[in-house]
Amino acid sequence: RFIRRDADARFVCWFNGGRNAVLTRTGARSGIVTITGMNPAQWRGNGPARWSVQIRVRLSQPVRDYTSVRVSWTRRELVFVNPPAPVTRKVSTGAVVGIDLGVTRTIATSDGVFFDQPDTADLDARIVHHARRMAKSRAVNNPGNARGWTPTVRYKAHRAALAAAHQDRTARLTDWRHKVTTALVTDHDLVVVEDLNVAGMTRSARGTLTAPGTNVTAKAGLNRSLASSAFGTLRAMLAYKTDALIRAGHPQTLLAVSPTNTSRRCNACGHTSQENRKSQAVFACTRCGHQGNADTNAASNVLDDGLKQWGWTHDPVVTGQPVAPAGSKGKTEPSKEVRPLVAG
Repeated sequence: RFIRRDADARFVCWFNGGRNAVLTRTGARSGIVTITGMNPAQWRGNGPARWSVQIRVRLSQPVRDYTSVRVSWTRRELVFVNPPAPVTRKVSTGAVVGIDLGVTRTIATSDGVFFDQPDTADLDARIVHHARRMAKSRAVNNPGNARGWTPTVRYKAHRAALAAAHQDRTARLTDWRHKVTTALVTDHDLVVVEDLNVAGMTRSARGTLTAPGTNVTAKAGLNRSLASSAFGTLRAMLAYKTDALIRAGHPQTLLAVSPTNTSRRCNACGHTSQENRKSQAVFACTRCGHQGNADTNAASNVLDDGLKQWGWTHDPVVTGQPVAPAGSKGKTEPSKEVRPLVAG
């Protein structure tokens, strides 16, 4: 299925045990990919039910076992999608870590380490530039916004540049997220995260006509920052990488705890108050005087809550035995979380 008629002509075909997309090697760096399928009955007409297409490819690297292929007629590319590679660098040490997710500091750990996603200001500027030039080109060449308008050459050029900028931005952030989540599950046997309601956090503040919202612009900006931080994507990556370690025989565990008051509770004495959080980065307990970084304090509280669920309830020592695995992946969809990540 093509996304839209003026976008890249591309589609995805699942390997399906060798019934849908099969690679036949014809040389050291060449081969033929045979893709088969069946037309739906309502679109079949008098034509045949099944179809087959053969694509000659030049291989840029050795092909491992793959779950699907992605074909782009526009770019003349065929990509083999591989499942996660076997885990070989994991050494179980019994280390545990709590994670606090935020906008200013993307990831803060209970060890006092911060992981900030890379700056994309240069790509954001390119995106804004090409989007504005597209709007200007359309306004000049199609002032009445008539349907069936044929895009101009300049409009198409800016549209292609805009798509490339979006792709570069996504690739830069995805690369960073993979590296950080891999490091977290590789260096720790127990990872505790907050069970965040991302959909509720990014809900609009516009309100209704009878009850309009307040600070709508500020909330919209916060929602964009939350979406850019991609809390759900980070959690999904941790989930399926944890599952990969469990299948490889490693004692890996991922837990989700309630985020209630983790940023307001003092990790030293347990006092909970809104006044404890002096600013985004400063935490100072009004009872015991404990001071520190607010994100690190929250991550420590997340870890303590996870240990209460797992270590203190079952064994004083964190054994790391997998209970309630934190996510799964379908046979042909490695990145899709099937089982819900539940507390405990």
